[in-house]
Amino acid sequence: MVAYVACATAERKDEHLAEPDSSRRPEVAFQFLQDPHRVTPHLAEGEEFMAPFPLDTPLPQYPQGAHADVSAPTILTVRIVVGEDGTVREVLESPLPGTSGGDMEASFRVAVDEAVRRWTFVPAAIRRLEPGEDADHDSQPDYTIVLDSTRVPVYLDVRFKFEIVEGIGRVRIDVVH
Repeated sequence: MVAYVACATAERKDEHLAEPDSSRRPEVAFQFLQDPHRVTPHLAEGEEFMAPFPLDTPLPQYPQGAHADVSAPTILTVRIVVGEDGTVREVLESPLPGTSGGDMEASFRVAVDEAVRRWTFVPAAIRRLEPGEDADHDSQPDYTIVLDSTRVPVYLDVRFKFEIVEGIGRVRIDVVH
């Protein structure tokens, strides 16, 4: 399975307005985690598993009232179940370590639940393949034919990091293979 890493924040730059004395702004990032105990699907010869691919992943809103109360980052890890149609069917507690929500954890969890329930994916699938023809006669097929594809539900563990940063937020997305 491929692990995707992404983080994003809203960027605001307005040269006409003076920066307030407290230039702390909320930043939210997320990371897809690989579960070391995951079960790999049993595939027959000529089959391959295609992991879900995120299409739309709006970030949670930083909970109101948490700005002044939270000085250290808040980390929250959840398990989402992506259905055959590419929508998030369930949001569960993740068995993976990594939650550090403190007193405001419930507020952060509500924000995460509301956001991930709007996420959409290209669904995971098991595809049955066969080699195409060898048109250039190099003893290798020049393409692969997809005979059929069966969508399957999967789970993903997602870690969210909520923090206050100095200055202007930036949008950054990193993909790790």
